[in-house]
Amino acid sequence: MKTKFSLCLYTAIAVTAAMAATSCKNGNDETGYYGTYHAVMPAADCPGISTTVILDSNGVYTIEREYLERFSAYRETGKYTENEGKLTLISNDNDTSYLKIADGAMQWLDRQGNEITGDLADSYMLKRVLPLILPDKMEKEKAKITGNWVEPVPGMPGQFQGISLQSEGKAESINMATLQYESWDRIGHVIFLNGKSIGNGMTIEFTDTLLIKSCTKDSLILASKDGMEIRYAKETL
Repeated sequence: MKTKFSLCLYTAIAVTAAMAATSCKNGNDETGYYGTYHAVMPAADCPGISTTVILDSNGVYTIEREYLERFSAYRETGKYTENEGKLTLISNDNDTSYLKIADGAMQWLDRQGNEITGDLADSYMLKRVLPLILPDKMEKEKAKITGNWVEPVPGMPGQFQGISLQSEGKAESINMATLQYESWDRIGHVIFLNGKSIGNGMTIEFTDTLLIKSCTKDSLILASKDGMEIRYAKETL
């Protein structure tokens, strides 16, 4: 199932990466291909598609795709089977993809299960992500973006509003009566904020899709599709 709104994937990455650490150290044999793979694949209308494939030992996979420099990212989940070095991935929406097991990598195949050839063939080779590096990096990124982020309220000196991003994908509004954030998700540099807008006797559910332009331990800069930037500072208690 392709979704923008599921909970963060960091735990799943850590688990599958740990599995990879205990599997075959010399390439990918029939039991050693579990783990996380990444490549930036070609795209027609953006610099590339940052693609991460996670394979667990129970036949379940996850694919995250981020369209670089665009406000678009997707997550796909499903099940896979292996036969003679080829993986068949069937999503929860019944879409089929194929991977070929390579030495320490996965080769993305075309819709018919054939190798992609030509000048861009190497771009479809997903390299295994080092299991001891990825979880640490992802946990640092996760810790960096969680917390209470606030900005000054226009025309109200000394007043602040913003959003609380919590570690399990929960979100809450800060000093915003008509805007209620409920959850958030992140894929690459794209963040999705889900909630409800309340006013005039109506409640409207919404999803804001924003680009993370910068994130440090003290500041967060988000950009909307129309180019507007929201500059937050981390609230200190």
